[in-house]
Amino acid sequence: MHKEIGIDLGSATMLISTAEEGIIAKEPTVVAIGRDSNRLYSIGGEAERDAADAAKNLRLVHPLRDGIVADAEATRTMIQHAMHLTCGNLIIKPRVLIGIPFDLSDEEEALIEWTAARAGARETFLVYTPVAAMAGMGLSFESAVLIVDIGATRTSLMLTGGGKILYKDTVAVGGDSFDNAIADYLLNRHRMKISTRSARIVKNKIGTLWINQEDRRIDIKGKQAEDGMPATVRLSSHEMFDALEEPTAKLIAAVCEAINSIPSVHVGEVFSRGILLCGGASQLDGLDKMISGVTGVNARVVDRPDEVVAVGLGKILADLPTSMKNEKINISQRCMRLDL
Repeated sequence: MHKEIGIDLGSATMLISTAEEGIIAKEPTVVAIGRDSNRLYSIGGEAERDAADAAKNLRLVHPLRDGIVADAEATRTMIQHAMHLTCGNLIIKPRVLIGIPFDLSDEEEALIEWTAARAGARETFLVYTPVAAMAGMGLSFESAVLIVDIGATRTSLMLTGGGKILYKDTVAVGGDSFDNAIADYLLNRHRMKISTRSARIVKNKIGTLWINQEDRRIDIKGKQAEDGMPATVRLSSHEMFDALEEPTAKLIAAVCEAINSIPSVHVGEVFSRGILLCGGASQLDGLDKMISGVTGVNARVVDRPDEVVAVGLGKILADLPTSMKNEKINISQRCMRLDL
């Protein structure tokens, strides 16, 4: 039974970790609710499977939107589910560390803490996801480093040096932005409407930002924009460069802004280490090469990019003191003083 758990509570996926075992569970961040009864039916992966059965008459609710609590009750349910997966019957209430994006207000951070308390947490602390990612990468908090954490809906950028956060920003670009861009491209170029799920399939199969390779193709089904009749289009991976241009440009502009903020004393170390990309959406083919080509700074996707935040939460938990009653809810700056 675990007394401390870390929760990377993303808009699309929740990962749960402990100091002793690392990542121990991974679930879609979603709950299924009865359309008529409005009652909870199931959680996570089970919820997605249940909702696919039309006879059950369920709707899917995503507790978080853009990293912000959109449905407090559904969020409480997800956090409670995480606790049950790791702590059993909650006879001993756990201490919880939750990863958050940079741009939450004090009120939004307090709402997460309150929601976790209602779910059964003994204490709740918050930490910025790039800080946790840094711990998950095994880097000293004294390091000068630029981390770009690309999630489902947001990208968090963090520059550190000398044990301090020197620059932080959040931009509304993520994996969902790439999906939406592909759907928009199909509508504008091929006059065909496709679902978000279909757009995600295209992205995963042939999505790329680096066209100096063999062309790949996929047939995708949808509906004609004019009359709604079934239609099929054959897409090329070489088209993806145009399809993904807008969200990619926004992301690279944010990276360039972060690079321009590097103090001269840290330029050498940051450039030597390179830009470190993490988060599930960082795995888009060619994104690292595109960032490297535009910025002139080598960018690389770290190992296990979708898990590194959760791994870092577990490592931070292992080094936190037993009593932290006088600490603020957000312990990101305190974490920067840890010697992991």
